[in-house]
Amino acid sequence: MFKNFVRGEVTPSVRGLSAGRTPGQAIISRIAGTAMALGVFACSHVAFAAQVLCPSTFVTDGTAKVSHFGIAGVLSAANLCEYTSPPDNSVVANATNVNAAAFFTKTDWLVVTGFSQLEPSNGQSGSFELATANFPTKEYMVVFKDGRDTNLIGFLLNEELDNEGVATAGKVKIAWTTPFTNPPFTALNTNQQKDVSHYTVFERNCGVTTECRGPGPDPTGDPNGVPVPATLALLGVGLIGLGAMRQRTR
Repeated sequence: MFKNFVRGEVTPSVRGLSAGRTPGQAIISRIAGTAMALGVFACSHVAFAAQVLCPSTFVTDGTAKVSHFGIAGVLSAANLCEYTSPPDNSVVANATNVNAAAFFTKTDWLVVTGFSQLEPSNGQSGSFELATANFPTKEYMVVFKDGRDTNLIGFLLNEELDNEGVATAGKVKIAWTTPFTNPPFTALNTNQQKDVSHYTVFERNCGVTTECRGPGPDPTGDPNGVPVPATLALLGVGLIGLGAMRQRTR
């Protein structure tokens, strides 16, 4: 028996075909129907599992959510910020999840030793220090997790932090305030500020090339997010199915 994915009904097997259709045509029809159904599913879920740019105020001097320690909010410590949509309170800030989401278009993030899912004593604000940061050859990112009505939100740290205002070479100290507000998480009440549940600091090796600073999302680009590769693949399958059905009807 074949299940008709488009109409949600069960249809006869190849041996019970309607008149005038060969087994080969029937099989092609079933494959095309399944492919089209997958394509429709993908189209209806384009907004899901996408990375979306944060409000520009999150990385702007004076209103930054991640900033240089001692002058919180005054001097931004991040070049870019993005969050995963839609809300999902089950996602934790670990390497598997951030690489699956491709934060800042990268999939090779590693957890900085000692900075995995840290739970702050004060969920509204805090700070952390990287003792041996090496911005010339690495990128650094901090990802925050809250819970209900939110998802992971990440900040790509900028090179201005390197030895900024500290005496020890390579030492970087960063202050943060909760980014779980509305906007961008519209399910929250206006001006609501939810506590950070935990945060993780990540790094990736990038050498001394321009690739270390990019490519990444354009902070002035489309704020609606970009579909993940898996969604694009499903769209492709749907288009293939549509083409197969058109070929069969000729």
